[in-house]
Amino acid sequence: MSVAARVAKERNDTLGNDVGYVVRFESCRSDKTRLLYMTDGMLLREAMFMKNLSRYGIIILDEAHERTLQTDILFGVLKRALNTRNSSVAGSVGIPLKLVIMSATMQTELFQEFFNAPILRVEGRCHPVANLVSELPQTDMLTAVLTCVFQIHRNCDEGDILVFCAGQDEILSLVILTKKVIRHANIKAGSNRTMMELVPLPLYASLPVSQQMLVFERHLTNSKTNGTPFDCQDLSIRNSDEAESSDESPPRPGKKSESTYKVSHRHATNNFRRVIYATNVAETSVTIPGIKYVVDTGKFKCRTYCPKSGLESLKVTSISKAQALQRSGRAGRVEPGLCYRLYTAEEYERLSDHPVPEIKRCSLESVILQLIAIDSENVGKFQFLERPEDERMRVALRNLLNLKAIKPSQVDARDSTDGKSTTTNGTKNLTNSPPLNSASKALLMRSSPSNIATPKLTSSIDDDSLLQLSYDLTSHGKKLIQFPLNPSIARIIIAAHELGCLDEALTVVSALSVENIFHIQPNKETQADLILNKFYSNEGDMIMLLNVFRAFRRVSLTNRKGRKQWCIDHYIHIKNLKLARLIRKQLVQIARSAFGPQLSSCGQDTSVLRRALTYGLFNNVATMWDGKYKAKGLAKEIFIHPSSCLFRSRPECVLYVEIVETNKCYMRNCSLIDSSWIREVSNHSANS
Repeated sequence: MSVAARVAKERNDTLGNDVGYVVRFESCRSDKTRLLYMTDGMLLREAMFMKNLSRYGIIILDEAHERTLQTDILFGVLKRALNTRNSSVAGSVGIPLKLVIMSATMQTELFQEFFNAPILRVEGRCHPVANLVSELPQTDMLTAVLTCVFQIHRNCDEGDILVFCAGQDEILSLVILTKKVIRHANIKAGSNRTMMELVPLPLYASLPVSQQMLVFERHLTNSKTNGTPFDCQDLSIRNSDEAESSDESPPRPGKKSESTYKVSHRHATNNFRRVIYATNVAETSVTIPGIKYVVDTGKFKCRTYCPKSGLESLKVTSISKAQALQRSGRAGRVEPGLCYRLYTAEEYERLSDHPVPEIKRCSLESVILQLIAIDSENVGKFQFLERPEDERMRVALRNLLNLKAIKPSQVDARDSTDGKSTTTNGTKNLTNSPPLNSASKALLMRSSPSNIATPKLTSSIDDDSLLQLSYDLTSHGKKLIQFPLNPSIARIIIAAHELGCLDEALTVVSALSVENIFHIQPNKETQADLILNKFYSNEGDMIMLLNVFRAFRRVSLTNRKGRKQWCIDHYIHIKNLKLARLIRKQLVQIARSAFGPQLSSCGQDTSVLRRALTYGLFNNVATMWDGKYKAKGLAKEIFIHPSSCLFRSRPECVLYVEIVETNKCYMRNCSLIDSSWIREVSNHSANS
């Protein structure tokens, strides 16, 4: 959006005329638009409705090294479009397609072989950067970072410091610790302080925009933060031609909430230095002015999905050598710089050359459904840049079959997975119904009459055949694909329409589509709990989100000018809440197109909404056994997240949106459900 606005301004044009943009839930373009900026996900969605992307003559894919799920699928889709549109026998197809793929660190040989295309190397304008590495592995990363930062501040010339951290918790901890050290040093130094001020600033994706902008406005400085000489231990850092690695010990957990940093808007002298603690968002997405020194912890948080257990983990892991190169390059944007790598040269050598692409570590339901929507060819024969594991693809196909989103194109009627039932020896087998986890099956059997058998909730297609078949979208699948959401989440919307709670479901789904809507400052957790208690629900977190939206809507109607202060008073992130409302507006338009103009509502009977959630998240069920929660495919105990409404009540049966593994496996966005609803979902699938 910002790039499109910049280009339109330089062309003296209005955004949306010749230059436009398309992102999820927002579009700014017209029939006149000739230059269009869009995300990879939106280009992939256009491929579903536009064969071979015939509208476009030139497509440029930037930052290809990031290898997102959508980008990897686009590579295969664009290769097919190139072959079709540029073929000598394709005279009636239309104009030829030109494709440009750009990146600073991508595996050029891999791309060259896949596309059979030439490589054009353009020399960068980066200044030389000296890489320094640690002689010994670091056992306490927070202490190592602070020590390095204050050594730079005490001994090095002017220039700002950029520190790459693993995640938000670590960033907030370091900002707080830096301020404490500065305060202590100022008291110790008294009025004899001669060093420049040191201003700590955070930078991560969910930080409010007003605070993010502080890192780009160097004339803004914190009048309360002062730097002084600081005596700290030596880090034993030495020169290295190349270096990159990561410390083996995970960072110390910090605060779980965002922080507010009061800044005086004054033009200061150059007698201050900024230290910016950032996630890997600062590797390529943004360029921060004034950076001369980089401190690299060698760590980042990586989300991975295990197809066997269905567990999505968010773990601190080591970066790759390509990421190390990107990080060190941040120090050489304006002048020669220094990169301090807090790991040894030996650790660097053990790093992988490139990061693992998302397609090899994430759930594939969304992209497989999009592939089938683009073309019902055999998914197993699709040309991937790097093919994901067959098991990962089988699990995705199985889940889509269970969601009734797809059906085999050619299969005997007796084995149809489009919701038909078969009868064998007088016993009715319910095929293609959502699979229960083992704990839920046991719970159902315990609570059901002994003469009622637990239904078989798996597809009749064996695993060996899953990748050999071609698939079509079902009626449900055609509706799912209209929503730019995960198929499981979109399935909730369809169920809500059928059950009569579509209005509430759209609200909850919109809230789940943005970052955390709550914004709690450090050391304010107790006060926030008291304030937010009015929104708490013994039915779970989804109903709490609904309560927040309803309250914000009432405030908007009665005191529109006071909305911002209301959000501040209630520890609510107004930007994310407004974004969720914008997403809801777009989802409402799609829902009306799919279901009709009327949005059904359940009013105060929110149990109907929780039943609708079960239709999409039937795999995400945890039950209590011997005082411990167990879930599908997980041998280890899982826990309700401490921020959940259900943390203290610990109900017997819980539905969750995701499990995040940090120091423990936590269920996030939990809802109370009745175990009988799982049986209801299975019966509905069997009879539909």
